[in-house]
Amino acid sequence: MSNNNTTRIIVLITACILFLSVVLAPEFIAILASKRFKQENYSLPAETKNIIYNFDSLDEHHLQYLHLMGIYGWAFINGTDTSGSKISLVLTSDNNTYVFNSTATKRYDVATAFKTVYTIHSGFLVMVPWHILEDGQYKIGLLIQGVNNEAFQYTDRIISKHRDAIIYCNASERYEFPLPNETSNIIYAFDYADVSGQGANKIFTITGWGYIKEESAPESAIYIVLKSQKKTYIYGSAIQKRPDVTGYFKTLNFDDSGFHAEIPMEPIDKGTYKIGIYIRKRNKEALLYTDKILNKSLWGDAFR
Repeated sequence: MSNNNTTRIIVLITACILFLSVVLAPEFIAILASKRFKQENYSLPAETKNIIYNFDSLDEHHLQYLHLMGIYGWAFINGTDTSGSKISLVLTSDNNTYVFNSTATKRYDVATAFKTVYTIHSGFLVMVPWHILEDGQYKIGLLIQGVNNEAFQYTDRIISKHRDAIIYCNASERYEFPLPNETSNIIYAFDYADVSGQGANKIFTITGWGYIKEESAPESAIYIVLKSQKKTYIYGSAIQKRPDVTGYFKTLNFDDSGFHAEIPMEPIDKGTYKIGIYIRKRNKEALLYTDKILNKSLWGDAFR
């Protein structure tokens, strides 16, 4: 066999391997599932506001030449079995509405948290190529079509598309006020925490629940505290409905104990930060530093 033929075979094999690596990637499969509909070709139902949901992450992915927005999470119609249901993602701006199908995922953790098997099929994954979105600010909504019913609801999440960039507009507000001494009387759990994005768009996302011991959750404000030896940062969080926490403890009303914060990493000084939770409820307040750490350094940012 000549050297030219050998070279051609090697090039062909390499090209096939690269092609298969793209086609078989989970992100590519999700793109194929995320079929897009424009509003003029698709009629959305009236907003029902009976969807219980959570976004685990909204982050950027790069697959060869594609820039993707990955949205992972779970959602279900309150009191409805998720078997056979179809979850779609809705992006609505002043001028455009896009509807994307999702790839279904099983969420045994959600079924465990809510103590019911009907939420197992509540997981979803959507990969949205940036270039198909027109510039603008978009509300994120969820459309669930069940076997016998459907529901539609806009969430508290907003994204902004400008040219080749996606900006997540849910950055938590930073506060500056004196903190009390640590009280350690907070019951909590982190469901998700990670650093995503690149460069100036890096975001530390943290989701979970927490409440002051022997206090119900309504009227509570929950803050995330980052404390190093030199600096302390305080960020607000968005309250998330967590009836599963109330159902688990069966003592007080903890429905408003959920929190979600998206903290920009760019303004934070380099260092190792203890992650704390500060809760204020009327004239009561509590502060707890957890065993979790956020590290920002020249070599990258990490949660552990």
